[in-house]
Amino acid sequence: MSVSDLIPYHYVTTDINHWYVVIKQGRVEKAKEMKQKVEKAFDMMEKNEKVAVYLQLLKLPHEIMLSYLEPDSVENIDGVYADLKKTRENMAPESLTNTIEFYYHFFTGMYHFRTRDLVIALTYYREAEKYLDLLDENANTDKAEFYFKVSEVYYYMKETHFSMNYAQRAYSIFKEQKDAQGNLTYGKEMVQCQFVIFGNWLDKMCYEDALETAEKALNDAIKIGEQHLIGSAHFNVGLCYNNLEELDNAEKHFQIAYEIHKDRKHL
Repeated sequence: MSVSDLIPYHYVTTDINHWYVVIKQGRVEKAKEMKQKVEKAFDMMEKNEKVAVYLQLLKLPHEIMLSYLEPDSVENIDGVYADLKKTRENMAPESLTNTIEFYYHFFTGMYHFRTRDLVIALTYYREAEKYLDLLDENANTDKAEFYFKVSEVYYYMKETHFSMNYAQRAYSIFKEQKDAQGNLTYGKEMVQCQFVIFGNWLDKMCYEDALETAEKALNDAIKIGEQHLIGSAHFNVGLCYNNLEELDNAEKHFQIAYEIHKDRKHL
């Protein structure tokens, strides 16, 4: 193949960005399709080290997504991480941009969180945070996703104050993201932030505050029509009423959650 026949690297970069978006959205089949498209195009692309690194970077969150949503299709997540680590170690220092460093530490933190190595995950997240304000000004949703992931780690570590703070920061960014018609584009992520905040209120035994958050999450889940989130939100509301000893209300919401998850075969 002659140089003139090679695909310009910026076309592949656009597809890599799209791939990352569908990974974050948990769209398994579309993510697989984009991965295949990007890898095929990369083989016919003009040489560019940064694009090669971004491709290697995104293989890790792709496998992490599959490990949660479609475990049977995960190929070799540990091998993907080992390859990424080796790639970074072999890069010249001047090639390690702020963006590459952020994503490397962020995705590595996600990798360790997956196996509940919480201290290690948090260590990498803290390294990633050093680069957060150095990212492109259009990277707001990346910041929001980062804040949410950190809130999860702190939640499992029972560091309630830190968990709620990061979840609120993520929520504040996600709720501002809208399409041209004014519709929320990160409604699912907003609900997930509220779930973390709810869990922290519950841990603090602040049941009225937990109920307020759970009902808000339920209303938002209904607005975006995500049945799994609706079912989980009903269950959370039921937990609040159960702790408030309003057992009839608790049973009502538990029953709705049961019916939704039964229909979706999540039981």
